[in-house]
Amino acid sequence: MTQETLDTTSHIHRRHPARKAFAGCPTYYANKGEAYSIFDESLAPWGLTLIPDNMPDNEGWKMFEVVNRFNCQVGYARLSWYRLESGRYEVVGYLS
Repeated sequence: MTQETLDTTSHIHRRHPARKAFAGCPTYYANKGEAYSIFDESLAPWGLTLIPDNMPDNEGWKMFEVVNRFNCQVGYARLSWYRLESGRYEVVGYLS
C-alpha cells in the first residue's frame, strides 16, 4: 500500500496524482457511457471510484461523488458533456 493510497481515505488533496490522471482522459467519446467508464477507470489505481448516476440530455454537467475502497466520500468529480453534430460526445472532467 502506498502513501498516496492511504491519503485517499480522507480526501483527494491538491497535488494527488489522481487529479492529473483524471484531467488527462480523452475528450471525445462515442457515447456518455464510454466516457463515464474511462473517467472511472482513471481513478482505479488509487482505489477510487465514481458513484454511478445518469447523464441526461445531449448536453449538461453533473457532480459525481468520488469514494475510496471503504466507500467513504473523498471528493467530487464534475463531468460536462456536449453532443456534437457527428453524434459523438465531447466530455470534460475535473476533480474537486
